[in-house]
Amino acid sequence: MPSYAPPVSRPATSVSRPAPPPRRKGIARTALFAALGALVLTSVAVAGYVLTNGASDTGGGTASAGATSTPQAGQRTVTLASGQYLELNDVALTPREGPEDDLYFACVEFEGCKLGANHAQLAQLDAGERGSHAACRKRNVFTTILNTDTLMAGSQLCVRNQEGFAALITIKNLSVSDHRDASVVLIMDVWRDSA
Repeated sequence: MPSYAPPVSRPATSVSRPAPPPRRKGIARTALFAALGALVLTSVAVAGYVLTNGASDTGGGTASAGATSTPQAGQRTVTLASGQYLELNDVALTPREGPEDDLYFACVEFEGCKLGANHAQLAQLDAGERGSHAACRKRNVFTTILNTDTLMAGSQLCVRNQEGFAALITIKNLSVSDHRDASVVLIMDVWRDSA
């Protein structure tokens, strides 16, 4: 018959495990608030950039890669009569009579009217193109004269002078039926590019 042996008791050995590290409730909360703060600051910075430079303004371009824009005086409405010109570095954008400078408007009987640039470059944006600082900076094909028969209310132009001033121009009104009383109303947004 099989013999029965009582269970043998063995001395208890305790294995000590290290205590779990104390929970630090403040670290997770601090990290969360730091991340949210960084997100808010980034959002504010991006919103400020977009408001200052336009929604599609991505900078760069062939003419002034890495340039920054400094607004001159915000958007201005200016009326030029035939024989008047503007200097882009004039914050008031005061039309002046006399020798043609950065942007001028001239009409001659039997020749028609023109917008021109002297000591500056002029470009007409395509009809579907949204005018912005970036669109003007990316332009690399310019002219010095645009005949008004290619322009109408809503046309957008870029002009930039040798001193680094540039402007996005929207034609608000164009009156050229009589060369003696011809005028053009421009909405101008002038800035200075710097590398």
